[in-house]
Amino acid sequence: MRCLRSKFLLVLSCACVNAGCGARTDDGGAPQSNGGSTAGRGGSSNAANELPALHIEANHIKDLNGNTVVLRGVSTKDIGAIYAWESGIDGIRSRIDTILQLFPHTTVIRLPAFPRKMSDGDSAYYSPLPFPVGTAAPAGATDYAITNLTVGEYIQQVLRPSVDYAASKHLYAIIDYHQILDVWDAAQHRPTSDAADAVTFWTAVAPAFANYSNVLFEPYNEPMDAYVNIADFTSVAQSWVTAIRASAPNNIIIVSSPEWCQLPAEVSAQSLSGNNLAFTAHIYPENYQLGVETQVTVAQQRVPVFVTEWGYQLSDQSQFGYAAPNWPAVFRPYLDQTGASWAAWDADSEWGPTLYAGNNYTLSDSGHFVATWLSDAANAGNN
Repeated sequence: MRCLRSKFLLVLSCACVNAGCGARTDDGGAPQSNGGSTAGRGGSSNAANELPALHIEANHIKDLNGNTVVLRGVSTKDIGAIYAWESGIDGIRSRIDTILQLFPHTTVIRLPAFPRKMSDGDSAYYSPLPFPVGTAAPAGATDYAITNLTVGEYIQQVLRPSVDYAASKHLYAIIDYHQILDVWDAAQHRPTSDAADAVTFWTAVAPAFANYSNVLFEPYNEPMDAYVNIADFTSVAQSWVTAIRASAPNNIIIVSSPEWCQLPAEVSAQSLSGNNLAFTAHIYPENYQLGVETQVTVAQQRVPVFVTEWGYQLSDQSQFGYAAPNWPAVFRPYLDQTGASWAAWDADSEWGPTLYAGNNYTLSDSGHFVATWLSDAANAGNN
């Protein structure tokens, strides 16, 4: 994520940290509110282990019967923001209901868990309900109250019921530690404190979901780390994998890469220790053809690639030859050809690129594109 692609309408120039966020209105809940049934999906409250556990064989994600699985779906915004601004856990459940009504062929939902301060270069966003790690918001930094929970409270009140509800709707869930910073200090030749925060997060979160067959782990959203030595970065990624595997031996881990997840081929070529590792790339019009498509193609030849973020909006103007709306027509066949799983950003009407608009839930151009892609894949038996 970078501000230039408007991923957050709530982050400084990407939006409002100090400008009236407290007075915002709810994006609201589902067209049919939480608890409503979704055709063809289970409603059991104890469904976390009803979905087949997934594992990795060579460069494919597989189910217990050895069938190749390609997961496709969407990401929410900061689940702490949904919880704080939209009626607590009912707001998150309602958001999942909204997703399933707008995108009924979704098979995976990405749940970003933000630390206290999420940074992207010079921008900063303070979650109204963060996982308690990292830099606390300074006095007056926000116009809304910040709710401070303990680690245990965050897991039990926010993460676990979100994952459980996703499972009850027959959805796999990616728990994403959502930070955007350097994770390697080149001057000190050691991991940054932000890299260590991710270890703290996973030391607490991984054991809570080790037995959930529907849960995948994304250790770090987007390491910035331009021009970092890949071996140095890999040592940091290894610390996250090790922290997870200490208590969760089997859940798929989706490993990130430097330069905002642009280098999956380089990181996947390293000797990371751990089973069931997939690798992610984040793709937007302005970084397509900067080499990320080649990185994904090369990586997917040896490991599964899971594009945990991609998106566009009609106002995007790429300098690389694929200005929206032409870019989607190039991107979809390319990604389908790789066989990569994906989650589109963002199932929201405010955090861009948005998939729908306002309280009437009108799909944006990218929302229509996502819904059509999901439907086509389901009808072709590829979900």
